[in-house]
Amino acid sequence: MREDMTTTEAMTIKPIEINDTQFNTIVLRSPVPVLLVCTSPECIICKTMAERIKEISKETGSQALFLTLNVNENKKWQDFNVRVIPTLLYFNAGALVARQDNFPETQEIQSQIQALTQKPKGPSGGERPITRTGCTRPSNEIKRSIDNRL
Repeated sequence: MREDMTTTEAMTIKPIEINDTQFNTIVLRSPVPVLLVCTSPECIICKTMAERIKEISKETGSQALFLTLNVNENKKWQDFNVRVIPTLLYFNAGALVARQDNFPETQEIQSQIQALTQKPKGPSGGERPITRTGCTRPSNEIKRSIDNRL
């Protein structure tokens, strides 16, 4: 990986592996939607899924964070009742909002990401103003956590 690569560039190239200690800071405090893939290095299907996620992350850019969690080295996946790998967990505003326990097609993943990244509508049907939790840039705290991991 290039030394001069920014966090945003890294996010659009491939999912970033996180660990249990980074989970709260990166996933739960993220101002953008998060796709967390629970995976294992030995899993052949997970490797195929990783390629799908990598392609989707290139198309989506910095509208969402794409992360992986190795189930062999971490325990946080147990909090979300993960029973099979790969399992895709979708977070928005710090809450688990969707999951895919099967081997979803690229289009299914893209649709879920698109649903999470759409701007919410206000009561009058117009767009609500963007708030701190709805901004489209990762906070400095999240950027530092990711940069330290890279």
